[in-house]
Amino acid sequence: MKKRVISILTLLALTNFAYSQNCDKLELENKKLKTELRTLKKEYGVTEIPSKVSVKSTDPEISFLIKSIEGDKDNQTVTVNFQLYTKKVHQSVKFWVSDYGSKTKAYDNNGNTYKIVRATIGDKSGQYNIANKLPTEIRVNCSITFANVLPTIKTLKMIELGMTNKNYATYDNTFEGMVEISNLSINWK
Repeated sequence: MKKRVISILTLLALTNFAYSQNCDKLELENKKLKTELRTLKKEYGVTEIPSKVSVKSTDPEISFLIKSIEGDKDNQTVTVNFQLYTKKVHQSVKFWVSDYGSKTKAYDNNGNTYKIVRATIGDKSGQYNIANKLPTEIRVNCSITFANVLPTIKTLKMIELGMTNKNYATYDNTFEGMVEISNLSINWK
């Protein structure tokens, strides 16, 4: 009987030791991942964006990485800076700024709507519809700007961005529709 108790206690001690080592490994891995995340944020210029920001894209194979939401108090504008990324073949990406401008807009928590007045995709920018190439596996900086936003507005509840993307070489496999970006806290300057 005494040998059984000793055997059981030894088994429990070994099990506890194994769990302790596994926990230490998990803590070390977690620390390593946090460091890697900080490095990537710094490398891509990502500021802290609340985790409640969500993006619903018309094409699930194009990723949106929100970098910042900046309010300009003097000009009463809000600019959303983000990056587009895809693993698909090169894409032609178009933002609807003018022709479909009535469709592309932002909404605040008070029910106000704001029209888009400027957009950029890489090195192309303007007040009218703009298009540019989204190369495979290369992040492209983009922005959209809305006017007449008072500095008292702290959050944009939702942005509906009209967007089209298709194969850059053949212009087939078109995705067209509204991208929804929700819950954007504005950093006013």
